[in-house]
Amino acid sequence: MSSIAKKYQIRSWRNAKYRMTAKQIYERVLSDSKSNYNWIAPATELVRVCNERNFPEKYAIKIKCLILNCFANLELCKGEIPAGSLSTDDAAVYSCYDSLPNTDEEAVDAKENYLKAVIAAAVEYDGFEARIRWYSGPVYEKKVKDWKEAKFAEYASAKEIDFDQLRKDLSKDFDAMIKKAEDEGIFEEDIKRSRESMKKFIDNLSEILAN
Repeated sequence: MSSIAKKYQIRSWRNAKYRMTAKQIYERVLSDSKSNYNWIAPATELVRVCNERNFPEKYAIKIKCLILNCFANLELCKGEIPAGSLSTDDAAVYSCYDSLPNTDEEAVDAKENYLKAVIAAAVEYDGFEARIRWYSGPVYEKKVKDWKEAKFAEYASAKEIDFDQLRKDLSKDFDAMIKKAEDEGIFEEDIKRSRESMKKFIDNLSEILAN
């Protein structure tokens, strides 16, 4: 029996067992990927199957790319990860990143997409304190854009990444960047613009209420 016709056992979220060919698994995951994570099985199980002996490489690569792209989307909407997700799913996702070849265009795109999402999440979540201090103007946005690009350039060529450590490093580095910019008074223009905008809003509101 050829490897393409071989059936692999896969366990669903509710522990139901399915026997499917590699192509069938890929096509099901591709269809499921239209929703963020309402998939046939958790990432851990899908990666386990992809790593089985004789599982066709072309389908393993495509499935792992879909997993990376899915979790890239989830990086900025953490609350959408289902409560039943496995504690091992993060490690499974990281293994996708490390194992995907840099010679495959689809794999490279998926890896870049995931890395950029992880970096963006450092701003979205760890940057919350900066945003509530009214750093939302063009100066702040430019600083953030430059920081994201610099971090991507720093890590994009790494063969393997410890993403747990990377998240800590990004958080620390982003905070240091913000504090340095504050000390240098770089955000004063944004703060001034924000205050002027707020004053104008209050003045307009007062005028409307007075009439």
